[in-house]
Amino acid sequence: MALVTALFTKHNIVLAADGCLHAFAKRDPASMPEPLIRHGAKLIFDCPNHAALAFVGTAAYGGEPVEEAIRYLIESRIRPDSSLEDMSWMVMDHFGAAPPKISVLLARMEEGTPKLSKLHLDSRKVEMVGTTKPGLTWIGEGSVLNRLLGNGYTRGADGEEIPLAPAALPWGMMNSREAAELSAFLINTSATYAKFRVGIPLVEEASDILVLGESGMQWRMKNKKEL
Repeated sequence: MALVTALFTKHNIVLAADGCLHAFAKRDPASMPEPLIRHGAKLIFDCPNHAALAFVGTAAYGGEPVEEAIRYLIESRIRPDSSLEDMSWMVMDHFGAAPPKISVLLARMEEGTPKLSKLHLDSRKVEMVGTTKPGLTWIGEGSVLNRLLGNGYTRGADGEEIPLAPAALPWGMMNSREAAELSAFLINTSATYAKFRVGIPLVEEASDILVLGESGMQWRMKNKKEL
């Protein structure tokens, strides 16, 4: 499944991802498909229009690693002057009626403003993410993030539910270094939970972190190495 986060302020977008993808394969033609885990996959790609494309989902498409299909899409479709909206429909049109089973997140700074969109390839829908107020969004296995950041509740002595306020984090006051640090923490915390939960781990530790700012893009982490 994997996890990609996008933390956005007024001046930056910080994308972070692990490198965990899943697929199913048979030991022999008569056996049932079994889950496989691919480690070290590349989930964030920088694009020639100073944008980024990130994805989670299946590990293979058309008989090859899905990253190869993403690379070909970027090289053949994305132009230096493509807007985020242009990119959204380029991705849709590229994969057509038989897209891979992935979720896609696009990010770009346009006129000094963060722009984000989530693509639903199977239904050909583009979901624009509201970025008026700084915050965080994600695609993939976000159950831990929902617990950490969403509305929850506890129980009183007599069993009644007591609502908890959502996490109050100063998103807008974070610089790019702090945003990258928090992004890595959120993915690593999700990975630790996945390690101990029942079932196949759906998230591993942060592998790549990319900062998109008004002056360009900068990798803060690649292949789990801080830059």
